[in-house]
Amino acid sequence: MLRHDLLRRLHRALRPRTYLEVGVNDGRSLSLSRARSVAIDPAFKVTVDLRADLHLVRSTSDEVFTTPGALSHLRGRPVDLGFVDGLHLAEFALRDFMHLERLTTPGSVVVVDDVLPRDVPEAARDRHTLAWTGDVYKVVDVLRRYRPDLVVLEVDTGPTGTAVVLCPDAGSQVLHEAYDEIVEHLVTPDPQVVPASVLGRTHAVDPARLLASPAWSALRLLRAHRRPDPGRVREAVADLVEPRPAGPRRAGGALMAGPREVALALSLARRRGDDLVVRVQRPPGSPGGRQRAAAAAARRRADGRRRGRGGTARLRGGRDLHRSRGRARRLDEPGACTCAPGVARSGSARSCGCPRTARSPCSGATRPARRAPPRRRRPGPPAPGPVRWPTACSPCCPPTARCASAGPSGPPAGGC
Repeated sequence: MLRHDLLRRLHRALRPRTYLEVGVNDGRSLSLSRARSVAIDPAFKVTVDLRADLHLVRSTSDEVFTTPGALSHLRGRPVDLGFVDGLHLAEFALRDFMHLERLTTPGSVVVVDDVLPRDVPEAARDRHTLAWTGDVYKVVDVLRRYRPDLVVLEVDTGPTGTAVVLCPDAGSQVLHEAYDEIVEHLVTPDPQVVPASVLGRTHAVDPARLLASPAWSALRLLRAHRRPDPGRVREAVADLVEPRPAGPRRAGGALMAGPREVALALSLARRRGDDLVVRVQRPPGSPGGRQRAAAAAARRRADGRRRGRGGTARLRGGRDLHRSRGRARRLDEPGACTCAPGVARSGSARSCGCPRTARSPCSGATRPARRAPPRRRRPGPPAPGPVRWPTACSPCCPPTARCASAGPSGPPAGGC
């Protein structure tokens, strides 16, 4: 699942009233919002349609967050959903989160992008690759170390991962007071020492499992309170606090991905000149070739019964239908077959007179089913045969008798 797919599903699950985005670029993530929105970027170049009550600010995030009235478009409402995708340096991403947290409630959700680089060159502070995450991955470790009250989840999204932060506290001053100390440890020269758990995504959560959690509907209900109780919010997201990891995903290992991720991986491999082996595997539980063929044959048989090609079908309620050449009748209808099963057969028909054959047995018949009338044929020349006289040959012959010795010129003189 790509990051924009995750954002789209979060918008649907949370139905945020307000949305704030840092880092617009071409506007693809901003186009997912239908709420009252504020977007900040000093050099945005929007190329998509935007359908929201939007205030787009061409400025740096530090200037906007420190200028009184710059966020008046939100009308004093807290931010229900925030997205941080600004400058890809750890100190700037951390500062954006700190400013954004001041505008939230315990029921808000903040998403931070580019926290799972795929290799060390992508995580460099000085950009020299096409795809670049910078050292934003360090923000996750800082939040977990300095703010254990937060719920920080790494999500295994493509291409470079995201982090979902729950239970923010607008009144917390921990990060503001320790910011200078944190920056001293964050800023290190290249190459960066990226942990193996980040490159392998061993602690990342499966996005499908994350979105299937009932926590989102609970957060939506708690949002109705002016200031939701943090304890109730933690209870709502309890199933996400200890998530099941999605498993390692390293280059050269098994990659469980959809069509979009495979296409993206192939394009990146072509650019880098790497070899990528894609193995198409049927998901567990999906039908095999024989099962699909059997299901198709069953559908064809069902279509044949619906079209009246013989056989016995079932009506709703358990009544049997006796089908005979285009017409279906119930077994208790006059003219239907009612003979008991097991009656002896002679040839292709039963001895009771039932027209059903052994291949298409019925469940009984003292009255054969009525057949369709024969087709009309054009009259042709009369067939040759013995002469029938309209009257008797002699008083001893019956009126419709046929004289065995009659010829073409009439009856014999001596009678029959």
